[in-house]
Amino acid sequence: MFSNSLHTALTQLPLVAILRGITPEEVVDVAQVLKEEGFNIIEVPLNSPEPYQSIKRLVDAFGDQLLIGGGTVLSTAQVDKIYSVGGKLIVSPNVNEQVIRRSK
Repeated sequence: MFSNSLHTALTQLPLVAILRGITPEEVVDVAQVLKEEGFNIIEVPLNSPEPYQSIKRLVDAFGDQLLIGGGTVLSTAQVDKIYSVGGKLIVSPNVNEQVIRRSK
């Protein structure tokens, strides 16, 4: 059984697949290949086209197998939106204490 903890996922393969610019239509097929190659963590940057829809599709397809979330997270509202679609990973390009607190 997959444990979607960050520590466990990074121990298995210490890499994060960052799907910058990916569209919802292609995200599941790309993630399937990454999963088959051993990736356990997938991040969809929020500056990608329709990122929340992509995260939702990933969670629906692989939520029990992969750690999935969003990157380029700049606000607590974005944290909440990622969580609302099932994302469990938040990657932020800066140190925003409010974002960190909300993420925890």
